[in-house]
Amino acid sequence: MIQQQGSQLLPLWRGADRWVRRFQYPCLTDPECRYAVAIDTEGKWGCSCPAWTHAPKRKACEHIRARMAK
Repeated sequence: MIQQQGSQLLPLWRGADRWVRRFQYPCLTDPECRYAVAIDTEGKWGCSCPAWTHAPKRKACEHIRARMAK
């Protein structure tokens, strides 16, 4: 997955090929930043935001909850 910072795209997840559906959400603190929300090959959700990537149990962050609500 990627996080966009300015004009650069930064890889954030290992095994990026396992994520089969990807969506982008804006960061709340930086208008030029975007987080990637994705579903993997097993149907599990992930996000590139710090709330998800640093969570010990990988609970759904606000970006995942917003996408799941659609």
